[in-house]
Amino acid sequence: MDEAGLVTVTGEATAPEFTLAASTEVLGVSLSASTRVELQEFISPVAPVPVPEIDVPVDETLVISGAENIIIPADGQKSVQYTVSNLDGSPLFNPVWTILDAMPGISVDEQGLLTVTAEAMPGTIALNAAVESETPEGELTSRSTSKLITLLCPAPYSIAVNGPASLDIPAVAGYAAAVLDQEGAVLQNETVIWSLAAEVDGVSVTENGELVVTGDVVPGAVVVLVAAASSDGNVIGTLAITLGAADVPPPAGGGGGGGDIPDATKPDDEHDPNGGEEGTDPTAGGDNDAGDSRTD
Repeated sequence: MDEAGLVTVTGEATAPEFTLAASTEVLGVSLSASTRVELQEFISPVAPVPVPEIDVPVDETLVISGAENIIIPADGQKSVQYTVSNLDGSPLFNPVWTILDAMPGISVDEQGLLTVTAEAMPGTIALNAAVESETPEGELTSRSTSKLITLLCPAPYSIAVNGPASLDIPAVAGYAAAVLDQEGAVLQNETVIWSLAAEVDGVSVTENGELVVTGDVVPGAVVVLVAAASSDGNVIGTLAITLGAADVPPPAGGGGGGGDIPDATKPDDEHDPNGGEEGTDPTAGGDNDAGDSRTD
């Protein structure tokens, strides 16, 4: 857990639950709180894709380079480039590209550019490259190898939360969230469920992402806003928000008052969505944004 209250859980976690505690001091008064957090095993909403029962030729002297997984576009099409080379990396010229046991919505051109349309179905395809080369004796030899490529439906993978990372007391502020797929493209039809990671007196959030802060909040308190994908509650995004600024007593001997407490709650940008080709980044232009992925 970092100083902003962001808890990171890795696949090595074994304890079913743990206690999360926080403490601070405001005007000489010590404040503390704790909560129990339960860990649950993540179950992917995407069913495993079976490997087709087709004859897949493999020549270990050849290597096909390119993506192993492709997200099927919701509409339109996307293209992915593949290349073939010798095992030592030396290039090959004029390979013949084909898709073994071809399916609708998938094609490859003579340059190895694989195109997938919205008509494609989830599954595994075999992309084949065949080359002819001349031996030192002047004879032509043919070699052929294949690469298995998995086509996946777009599914919630991470959530970007956008809005101010600090608020005055009292305040009312609206927040927005975008659900992103495995490649960082926005899932337009996905909605989120808003909540607070822990209850804070005087703070509430509406179902539309509006954070309401009343005058009862202790200055300097930090609240963590949570947006969870409606279709998969394991996919969440969070944003730590500082409420007001705690008063700092003046130094001994008089003099000017203390400055504001530094805002250590602003998270670094964590999401680089691998160059998703569909959609735009809805989080641009906000005061702050934070993205989290699955709570694996």
